[in-house]
Amino acid sequence: MMTVGFTANAKKNDQGVDWSKFQGYSGVYAYKSDKFAIAQLGGSYGGTFIDQLTYNSQVSSAKSHGLRAHTYLWYGIGGNKLNAKNALDYYLPKVQTPKGSIVALDYEDGASGSVAANTNAILYGMKRVAAAGYTPMYYSYKPYTLAHVDYKQINKQFPNSLWIAMYPNYLVTPHPNYNYFPSMDGVAIFQFTSTYKAGGLDGNVDLTGITDNGYSCHNVETPAPATKYYSWNPRKVKATGSVWTYDDLKSRKKVGHWPKGTEFDIAKVVHVAGKVYRLQLDNGKYLSGRYDRFKNMYYCNSKLKQVKNIKAVKLYKNPERTKSVGVFSKGNYFNIKSIAKTKSGLWELKTESEFYMTANKDYVVKTK
Repeated sequence: MMTVGFTANAKKNDQGVDWSKFQGYSGVYAYKSDKFAIAQLGGSYGGTFIDQLTYNSQVSSAKSHGLRAHTYLWYGIGGNKLNAKNALDYYLPKVQTPKGSIVALDYEDGASGSVAANTNAILYGMKRVAAAGYTPMYYSYKPYTLAHVDYKQINKQFPNSLWIAMYPNYLVTPHPNYNYFPSMDGVAIFQFTSTYKAGGLDGNVDLTGITDNGYSCHNVETPAPATKYYSWNPRKVKATGSVWTYDDLKSRKKVGHWPKGTEFDIAKVVHVAGKVYRLQLDNGKYLSGRYDRFKNMYYCNSKLKQVKNIKAVKLYKNPERTKSVGVFSKGNYFNIKSIAKTKSGLWELKTESEFYMTANKDYVVKTK
């Protein structure tokens, strides 16, 4: 890849790797400080699908190493929307990383001669990714993008969604050299080398915190505007005021009225239109999906460092909480190492002693 020297004031943050089949079934690791891995699920090569048989095990391996796992697709669809549709129809159901996590479209070959058609096909794919509940990103390198894609249109519809590659050389590069930063608006991940370690491995730096998506509840600990909706499943919520349940998605048929403080178990989140979502209960009824109407009842922000239990809690050897190690009466403090997600989608707190406990705010409160 050609390199051009630009200066930038991009903020250095978490670093991580990306993998394809060439990194094997377990992936290749570089540094203990790495925080994320982005694995290739497969892709469309001019309409032909080629799966990466290493994807599922790479995702499992990344999680077992404590990395935030994300997904990317080879998106060699040119400007053909039918090929784009077929690719997303085929691959989106196969994504193994959590809802909210990144699904990036790798667009670095096969572009058509029409910038408009290429851009529209990319935006179509990113909209499909978002509608499926994931964080869409566009991957490529700057010269190819400028030649074939109107990236400003991508930024307009999906701000800060670019993952752009540019390398200073092919020497081992453990940290980004910002003299070679691709000076484009909207770059959220900078792939700064293909030789992150000896032997070759892509190295990336997250400039915005986007790799927390799917693992930190989109930082819902911060109060959100009244117009913001849950686009991901919070699993359990508490009403911040009196609320209604509805028999229909348009919230026209009221079927129940509930007082402030009522807790609801959420079966799934249903997209209505635009940025509007509803929370669906196990009985099929609906609640508003607005943040200001319902408080998420599980801590899931990766920045959480310590909690105090306000009720008796059990600690477990595994996140599914099948192997108990003891009961702790209220008033204990627990240092938190990370947030874990169970197979059912609930969040658990992993303590520094390597045990697991509930993240339910009815049982624990944040102290740090």
